[in-house]
Amino acid sequence: MRIRLSKRFIRYAIVGVLGISIGGAGAIFASGLIPTNGVINGCYARATGNLRVVADPSECRSFEVAIWWNQVGPQGPTGATGATGATGATGATGATGAAGATGANGQNGTNGTNGATGPTGATGPAGPGMTSLNSLNGLSCGADNTGTTRVVYGSGGAVSIFCDAPQPPPEEGPPVFTGVTVGGNIATVAFNKPVCRVISWSAVTWEVTSNGVVAQYEDLGDSIPLCTAAADNGVSSASLVLLQAPAMGSLVAVTLTAFGRFDLRDQAGNVASGPQTRTATAGASETIPPTIVSATGAVGSTTLTIMFSEPVYCIAFTPTSEDVFITDNNPATLDPVAVGFGSNPCGATPLTAHPSFSIIFSSAFPGSTTYTVTLTPEPNEVQDVAGNDLANPSSTTFSTGAPDFTPPTITDARMVNNVASSDLGDVGDAFSATFSEMMNGTTVGSIQVQDQDGTIATLSCGLNVICTWNLATNVVTVTFVSSSAGSGGTTPGIQIPANITSLGGFTDTSGNTPNVLGSEDRLIDYE
Repeated sequence: MRIRLSKRFIRYAIVGVLGISIGGAGAIFASGLIPTNGVINGCYARATGNLRVVADPSECRSFEVAIWWNQVGPQGPTGATGATGATGATGATGATGAAGATGANGQNGTNGTNGATGPTGATGPAGPGMTSLNSLNGLSCGADNTGTTRVVYGSGGAVSIFCDAPQPPPEEGPPVFTGVTVGGNIATVAFNKPVCRVISWSAVTWEVTSNGVVAQYEDLGDSIPLCTAAADNGVSSASLVLLQAPAMGSLVAVTLTAFGRFDLRDQAGNVASGPQTRTATAGASETIPPTIVSATGAVGSTTLTIMFSEPVYCIAFTPTSEDVFITDNNPATLDPVAVGFGSNPCGATPLTAHPSFSIIFSSAFPGSTTYTVTLTPEPNEVQDVAGNDLANPSSTTFSTGAPDFTPPTITDARMVNNVASSDLGDVGDAFSATFSEMMNGTTVGSIQVQDQDGTIATLSCGLNVICTWNLATNVVTVTFVSSSAGSGGTTPGIQIPANITSLGGFTDTSGNTPNVLGSEDRLIDYE
């Protein structure tokens, strides 16, 4: 059955309900009369017009009508847009967002200006320095470092340093007589490469004429040296001493004859080309006197070599304290005294003239010392091939290098000869020892050897062995001249290999004794 209510009734009912809601909303809602579905139930008394709200329509009495309605009505249509409200206050700053991705690199900025110059640094420690100008000898030089430095001491304390270019390789083919100059009774011949003599000078080597005249202008000899075993002492120019001086302005012809050419050779063994004739206009004898260019003396050596501006020879000149003086200008030291010529003496004729000679002194030169050497020859005692005298006095200075305190060592020991048995000690047996530097060349020293089983033998140079040295005095060959079996050991005789255990009387040129036990190779064996 459907109950119909008048609009007026419903309006009053709603007002009444609202009044109840307003006045006692807390009691009504607190009683839980409004279900969760939002539908409000009520009981309406038709006789009195009262309306009460109930939880369920079943609570209505017989004289009441059950009615219901929603707590919230359906949504009405959207109303018109209201006017814009006033701007609200600024809200609080939000939290910092996450960092964004790294952007691309920017372009390089322009260079900044240079900063101010900093203060000068402290002076560094002193370098090793240079103890002698001689230490500048033999250094690489030149744009391509192929040259070699050479220190030359002149008169008056002058010092010159030259950069010598490397020697060019020898020209192929035979030596060629390339030219001649004539001054006085000296003809100077030149070759395209160094030559030396296979045999001594003979009259058939050269033929000399002046304006076609033969015989009276022939040569008395030449200064070309006899070849050494290696033929490494050749010269590119030499002097011919003539019987007399050709007239000035005359045409002089010098011929290396067809026979004489076989007397001359180069280092490779090529015989000189010939016959060859070269001509020159005769001039006056040269009048420039020779001078001392430099002098050299090594630490620990007693030999001084003096170099001259041209070849010189000596007549009655003896290098003793009367004609040669040397001083370090230190009154507290005792200067060495000249005692005679060395292994390179002064020649006695124009044909044996040489640009240097050596002098032996009474004591060895110490290290790091500068000396002045003075020659005081009498007239005609020291002169060039043209007869010009060396001035009296003539001086130069030289400096020795730093002292050598490094002991030499044996770098190689080996058997040279083994004759009668496999042992070492028979007559004719020989071994050699090579040292790390030039030695004193002793021929009276002693050598002790010990083999693997303990046999020991003492070898005395000049007694049971002979000790001979090579030209450089860094290799000694020990040859047995009497048999030696040694002593001790488990096997008779000196077995090979054997060690050199000590040396007596052997020193380097500075007097340092060898460090035998610290040597690289002191084992005498077959290599």
